[in-house]
Amino acid sequence: MCRAEDIAVLERLMPSYSVDGNHRARFARQQAGVSSCLIPWLDGRPVGHAEVRWTGCEAPEVPSDRPEINGLFV
Repeated sequence: MCRAEDIAVLERLMPSYSVDGNHRARFARQQAGVSSCLIPWLDGRPVGHAEVRWTGCEAPEVPSDRPEINGLFV
């Protein structure tokens, strides 16, 4: 799980490019209890990320009654 102190490291070593998928936004959703932001580490460096949105996808054409995995990157 992403921790507040991970954000600066993630932004420095793994910049985000999507509008709502940046590390701070993902962490804020995790803090709000609507998602889990997962960060794998290797030798003290982040090597990927993924977010599980427990409230489902925000796109209206996708059923929102199930979790969504997004922001998957390794």
